[in-house]
Order: sequence, then structure tokens, then C-alpha cells
Amino acid sequence: VETLYQAVGQTENQPEINPEMASYQPLPAQNNPGDEDVPDEHNPIDMVELARLVGKNTGQFLEMMAPIFVEDCLKILGKLETAVQTNDKEGIRQAAHTLKGTSASMAMTKLSKFSYDLETLAKSDDLRQAAFMLTQIQNEYHRAETTLNRLVSTAV
Repeated sequence: VETLYQAVGQTENQPEINPEMASYQPLPAQNNPGDEDVPDEHNPIDMVELARLVGKNTGQFLEMMAPIFVEDCLKILGKLETAVQTNDKEGIRQAAHTLKGTSASMAMTKLSKFSYDLETLAKSDDLRQAAFMLTQIQNEYHRAETTLNRLVSTAV
């Protein structure tokens, strides 16, 4: 996460977007459990927000940060899954909070929102929806990772 914030600070903060990425549309997602409320046309990465965050060097930023983001998220998702399996409210809250910020720094608004929702749930006394919410987060993460990989491959 620290590296993400450092990289954001190292790029120019010009809200321009690479013209090739402005029209990017992800391929339709596979139907996974929990994806019913996610329309196929939804891009898991808000390209306008990403351009606002990192400036005109969006492609360079993604190329540099994608591997770090994926590595960080896999660790966070592992902690989150363990916390949900053991009903560890504080573990869920911490992991969801970290994922919320990490995904927001990459303009993955839906993933950040799902993480926020799970973080909020963990602050309550009722974790009955935690497993379902984890599935939503995992599905959205996979959509975002796929999109991120496509964006990086077109930026090269």
C-alpha cells in the first residue's frame, strides 16, 4: 500500500488519460456466484478517476504498480478469508479496511465499496453476511485483476 501511495506521488497530477485507454471496455465477465448485481458493461477500474489520481502517465503507472497491487491484494484477501472463516471481527475489519484503501488507490470503486461494506459489517455484532460479502469481494477482485492485466498489456 505504501508503494502505491509513493508511486501516485511520483507521477504528474494532470487529469489526462491515455486516449487508447479512454475507450477501453472490458470483455464480458464470466457468470460467477455473486456477480448477479454486477452488469457486464461495468468497468472495475474507473479510468477517469485513475487519470485524476495519477495524471497523464496512467499506462506507466499501471505497468509499474499492477504487480505490487496484485501481490498486496492476494495477501489481504488471504487474511480476509481466514478472518471470515474464523468469525474474527477485528481481522475482518482490518483486512477489509486495508483492501478498501488499496483498491481506491487504483480507482477500483466497486471493490473499494464492497470492502467498505464488509468493514462496516465487521463493526456490528452480526457477521451472517460476511461469507457472502467476501464472495462479492473475491469476484470483483478477479474482474479488476483481469481488467488491470489487459490495461497493462495494451500499455506496453
